[in-house]
Amino acid sequence: MEETCYICFDDIDAYLMFLACAQGHRFCLTCVKAHIEVKLRDRKIPTCPQYRCNSQLSIDVCGEILTEKQSLMWKLMIREVSMPHSQRVYCPYQKCSYLMSKTELSSSFAETGRRRCFSCGGDFCINCKVPWHSMLSCSFYKMLQIENDDAKLKSIANHKRWRQCDNCQHMVERSSGCDRITCRCGYSFSYTSGAKPIRLTEFNEGLGGEIIALIV
Repeated sequence: MEETCYICFDDIDAYLMFLACAQGHRFCLTCVKAHIEVKLRDRKIPTCPQYRCNSQLSIDVCGEILTEKQSLMWKLMIREVSMPHSQRVYCPYQKCSYLMSKTELSSSFAETGRRRCFSCGGDFCINCKVPWHSMLSCSFYKMLQIENDDAKLKSIANHKRWRQCDNCQHMVERSSGCDRITCRCGYSFSYTSGAKPIRLTEFNEGLGGEIIALIV
């Protein structure tokens, strides 16, 4: 006996059809597997493939058609959805990103602010959610990170030959036209020789990270 799968519209042997929900919606195993894979990749808990059916698929029922990786991902997503946003803490190490709750972490380490990931074992700061910064305060560590990011931006700006207006300190880039340009503040200067080279302190104080592209 065959049934029609209303995703691929193929006629499939009944024993290869999968019951997706309590409403009786059935689809072929191949389509259900593909549907689950797409949903998990989009970080969504899989629902019934039937149009306008919002029933969630059961991880227990789907267990036999899931890979080990898919099963783990699904369980982690169920845990994430069930945990309030205010309780969620993710491991800051890129290769881990394990989800923990503040309640679980509240007594996991004696040192103030220092916590240890339950999955990878990496130490991190519960206050600023970054790898543990030892003797540095959170504010000082943050300042060092900002300076490092600004140094990278300075390098990019010099490579792309961006300039700063002498009058308002905004960053400008000549897209086309002659060497003489006029900043949005009204100050006119030679792009090649009349503007300041990028200076980190001026960039921090005068720009706030804003980049202006001028076309003249």
